[in-house]
Amino acid sequence: MTGVQTCALPIFYNLCNNLEKLKVNLIVVQVKEKLGGLRFYVESISGPVKKALQLIDKAELESYNICDVCGVPGELREFSGRCKTLCTKHYTELVERYF
Repeated sequence: MTGVQTCALPIFYNLCNNLEKLKVNLIVVQVKEKLGGLRFYVESISGPVKKALQLIDKAELESYNICDVCGVPGELREFSGRCKTLCTKHYTELVERYF
């Protein structure tokens, strides 16, 4: 999970546990941060594919509500052309750093 903050690990572990319970067979190719949220790339899915993809979508959406820095509730914010999910504290610190 190169480039992904450790705050995202609970989302990833929860997704993996849910997929395991579902008894779906897949290979996680890549997990990365993109446009302020997590992306899970998988291949070779067999088993309950539709449900597995729904779980992946849900996990990706959850990542837009967790601060990239500290893991508390946050929201997607745009700053200087970049998207990051940040809590109010870390967004304020980012803005103050640049202005």
